[in-house]
Amino acid sequence: MGEKDNFCVMLVSCDEYQLPLVTADSFSELARMSGLSYSGLQKAYHTGKAIRLPKNKYAVKKGLVLRVNIEEVQEDD
Repeated sequence: MGEKDNFCVMLVSCDEYQLPLVTADSFSELARMSGLSYSGLQKAYHTGKAIRLPKNKYAVKKGLVLRVNIEEVQEDD
């Protein structure tokens, strides 16, 4: 499993709670699921600025794009 497989991308609300709105395995999948452009999501991620969300699709007006590292948890038997 490469380093590329160890993350997911999330669109979260732009408030103090940062509630997840959409979670995906890649930026292209996030774009398809959220209705936002790939380039807009990339720009929001790299600048750390909020992105305006489509009206009547989300309960919030702006969102943040986050990349979350995922580590496999191994249980000791």
